[in-house]
Amino acid sequence: MKRALHLLILWMLVLVFVGCTLVSRPQVKVDAGHDFSTIVGREVLFDGTKSVVGQAKSLKYHWEINGETLVGQQVSYVFTEPGEYQVQFVLTVDGVEFTDKIRVFVADTNLLNNGDFSQINPDTGIPVGWEPQAFSTEGEAFVVRDADDAYIGRNYVGITVTKTQDRAQWSQRKDNLEPGMYRVAGRYRIDTPIAQQNRVHVRLLRVTKEWEKIFPDTYFYLQQDTGGEWFYFEQDFEITEEVEVTFLEFQLFHAIGTVYYDDLMLMKLP
Repeated sequence: MKRALHLLILWMLVLVFVGCTLVSRPQVKVDAGHDFSTIVGREVLFDGTKSVVGQAKSLKYHWEINGETLVGQQVSYVFTEPGEYQVQFVLTVDGVEFTDKIRVFVADTNLLNNGDFSQINPDTGIPVGWEPQAFSTEGEAFVVRDADDAYIGRNYVGITVTKTQDRAQWSQRKDNLEPGMYRVAGRYRIDTPIAQQNRVHVRLLRVTKEWEKIFPDTYFYLQQDTGGEWFYFEQDFEITEEVEVTFLEFQLFHAIGTVYYDDLMLMKLP
């Protein structure tokens, strides 16, 4: 009888200990962000601030990137070689490690000219390699900003439309791209929701030298509201032998509002 009582008391103590451990252990959600693409030599930001931690006595953060360890919740890094990399974010809570991993594709060349808008024509104030275009659109304003809130560097571009009939866009033309698969990627920001239709998008137009369309116009639709944060987008597409000219147009289409673009890239996939 005493043996059974002792066993019962021991079992109850175990349950109490385990229960206290489960209750006291902080709840953790580690978030390294999302997979993305970039270019050799381009500075990128790794951000673990979306991670969630309950009450804890000690917190430590570090990133494991290409064999290197960088301490901090947010760190910057520059890849020097093309390839695909696995990046790990490690959050240590009261001595216990929690991890999350993302993949980063690094291309050797950005086929878009001046995709970070760092080069500005001093005579026109327009970023080198880019053309602002408006079609039957009233109340448009093409914005070129030099500010700390850029995603990368200091410069970025925007489109503001207050009365719309058609579209306004930042455009770039590429001639004679080699056949194969490509990826267009970059960052965009919307401070207030776009009115009317969800028409923030990248338009891709592929034509022959005789200006015959190879494919119907391709639209890569972006989210209508980013809450004032820079959002990442990417989309893959194909260039065939018939394509002579490719237009990439970063648009605000049939909508009223403002959209900003930064860190835009066009890369050939392996």
